[in-house]
Amino acid sequence: MAEDVLQGCPDEKPPLREEVSTCLVNCLMQRFRVHGRVEDLRRIEELVLHDSARSIDNVHILGKLLITAFDWFRHQEFIDEAVKYSHLSVIAMSSTLKTRIPTPQDGIPEAEELEELTFAQAALQQLYNAEFAARYTQQSWWQEVLSPGSRMRPVNSWVEETSRLHDLGCAITKQFAVSPLRDNRQMSIALTVLRLAEQLAPRNSSQRWEYLFSLGTSHRVRHEIVQQPGWKDIKRAVELQSKAVEKLLVPNPRRIPALSSLACSLLQLAQASGDETQYYRAVDLLEHVADAFYGFIHDRLEGAILWASLLHSDTPFSFEDEQTQLQRALEGYKKAISLLARAVWIGLSTSSRLARLHSVPKTFASDAAACAIRLAELQSDPQRRQQYLGTAVELLDQGRAILWSQASQLHADLRLLSTRQPELAAELNGVAAELARTAFKDGNADSGNATADLAYKWDELVDRVRQLDGFHDFLRSTPFAALRQAAGPTTIIIVNVSEHRCDTIIIPSQGAVRLVPLPKLSKSQVDDNVQDIHSLLPSKDDRGEFETIAHDLWGDICQPVLAELREMGIVDQSPRSSGAAPHIRWCLTGRLAFLPIHAAGPRYQSRRKPGMLDWVTSSYISTLSMLLRAQQRREALQGQVPVPRVLAVCHSGGDERGRLPKAKEEVEILCSCLKPGAASVIMDNEARVDAVSDALKESNWVHFACHGTQNKTNPMDSALVLDDGRLPVSKLAEQNLKGEFAMLLACETAMGMPGLSDEAIHVAAGLHFAGFNSVGKYINIFSEKKEDGSPADALEAAQALRKALLFLRDKQKLSVRDWAPFMHFGL
Repeated sequence: MAEDVLQGCPDEKPPLREEVSTCLVNCLMQRFRVHGRVEDLRRIEELVLHDSARSIDNVHILGKLLITAFDWFRHQEFIDEAVKYSHLSVIAMSSTLKTRIPTPQDGIPEAEELEELTFAQAALQQLYNAEFAARYTQQSWWQEVLSPGSRMRPVNSWVEETSRLHDLGCAITKQFAVSPLRDNRQMSIALTVLRLAEQLAPRNSSQRWEYLFSLGTSHRVRHEIVQQPGWKDIKRAVELQSKAVEKLLVPNPRRIPALSSLACSLLQLAQASGDETQYYRAVDLLEHVADAFYGFIHDRLEGAILWASLLHSDTPFSFEDEQTQLQRALEGYKKAISLLARAVWIGLSTSSRLARLHSVPKTFASDAAACAIRLAELQSDPQRRQQYLGTAVELLDQGRAILWSQASQLHADLRLLSTRQPELAAELNGVAAELARTAFKDGNADSGNATADLAYKWDELVDRVRQLDGFHDFLRSTPFAALRQAAGPTTIIIVNVSEHRCDTIIIPSQGAVRLVPLPKLSKSQVDDNVQDIHSLLPSKDDRGEFETIAHDLWGDICQPVLAELREMGIVDQSPRSSGAAPHIRWCLTGRLAFLPIHAAGPRYQSRRKPGMLDWVTSSYISTLSMLLRAQQRREALQGQVPVPRVLAVCHSGGDERGRLPKAKEEVEILCSCLKPGAASVIMDNEARVDAVSDALKESNWVHFACHGTQNKTNPMDSALVLDDGRLPVSKLAEQNLKGEFAMLLACETAMGMPGLSDEAIHVAAGLHFAGFNSVGKYINIFSEKKEDGSPADALEAAQALRKALLFLRDKQKLSVRDWAPFMHFGL
């Protein structure tokens, strides 16, 4: 609405146009803060840069939002732009600011206060220095804004005045902390404007304490990075932040991030001075932050993560034996994972939830598991050892694929509840159906409020169910005793990659869980291999680098795992290059999920040195709970194999991605394996988004031969490319399908997002979540017709894929790079 009014405002009426423009910016600002959509941020920037109203107030708003965007997404460009706009908003303030430096209060000033006042007075000349300002005034637009004849109103409010100074100081501090190229003078400027903001604020105002705290944070950042002789900066940081915290009383929620930041400063002071009491005080503060009921969830989460990480790390101030300290760290990890689930509450927009997941350390769940694994090693009692290994599996399951896990609760089996409380079950099912349609969408403010209302209602109904006898654990986290049932007749192998250590946990169909440490594997090596493999994909000739990565995986992971599997009797003493091989389901954590474990093997496999393909049949899963739910859907069939209702979707392309000349041939091969008319085929210009979505509801086997794309900014927009647009993950996930098997002959359908690798947000996972128990990416699963006439079974997909890959490797003589991209996902 505001945008329509803005378009109707003539340029020659700047006051009215500026008012409307500011109104629109404020609307977009609120929507960005709720939904976290980068598109809204860029629209605000466009308005500020190109609108003739040229409101410097909007420049200030844009700077603040860019600081928020950086805190959420950690993109360097956001903080660089935040510094630019924040600096301009300060320069554009009335020059009368120069005459408003406060005088020392309460009589004779203390030496430190006098030093700060003198510094602030001298700093104004530096702040308004033309040379420094010129860095951001290259465009004629900005030159006009800053010219004496501009329409910018003077700033008379101390709140607005100090807010601009404070935002600039914070932005420069954050930029300095992350920038690869630093100028130490940046921190002098940051400290200048933060001192000035604090001095210009009234003595007892709440803003003053916030500014005082930020000033302390900047001192800590300078201590951490500049590393000047002595520890004056970090001592000053603790003094300032301690003073500020004293004024932030319970239950002020702003006290919580303040305590976390003070704890960080105390840790730095302990390290610099060797004073262990500062370390103990920091630990106590972080534990308080995690448990503070009055704090915002994301602030408590940050403190809990820091608390757990601190106790898990090596430090000269460890005041307990290793086992006791790790048990306390494990308590912190459990608290943090519980808070994480609340921080990404399903009532928030998908963009907001993804943004919050971005702020969590990428190996957080894996670090928690590594802590439990080390505790398992320290146990002499085999039962206690098994308990800690089970805890490690639980933490990985709860701390990964959180978006899918939350949404999967909307598809919960309510049959038992229906027999006890049919009306409550019906109401819960109705809310779930409505919420499922919005859980993966980002809409306007009204739709966002509607989603939040549905989520509140859902939480209320779930609480009512849990009050019933026998339903106390309804939709709670799945314990390990139930998770391990996901193995079924197969073996699950979890490969955990952490900064602390790397391990494999083997969960057999029966018997004790086994731990296989991987001393040769490191997180840095995995990260390097993922970076290498992504850079190799566009090239046709990788000079054997892909094979080198497969060889590293073989030696670092597969060989020790196979040795343990042989000892357990799960695999034979010699490989099987023909016939069925033991079925292994891999659950890979972190960025390891981007590497082809199923294709690992020694160099020169063409010379018939056996690799993983010869020993086992491999499938991939995101979490055990997702696999368990797929199995439960399968068990509901009571042993009956559904007759395939096959849908083939073919779109040959033709846009900038190029045509797919073999797509139609693939569909023809598929149809030749079926009885005439057994498959529904949607070809080229008929392959439209709505038509395909509707057809999916009537099919339990689907074959996609089309382009695919992975959106690295918003993974929920990753999609299959059809004739009239894209069929994104978000649209796939909102459907409650009854599928058995999906073949994805499309690029980028299982790539995921490197920054959120543990969330497994890609087309394959979307189809698996929507109801397709098995998702394969390979050539012709129907190559063998059944002699007994029984219908094709999706559970045979993994074995069929292995046969196809052996054929490609041994008969077609393809290199590992050519057949490694084909994989099986799910049951």
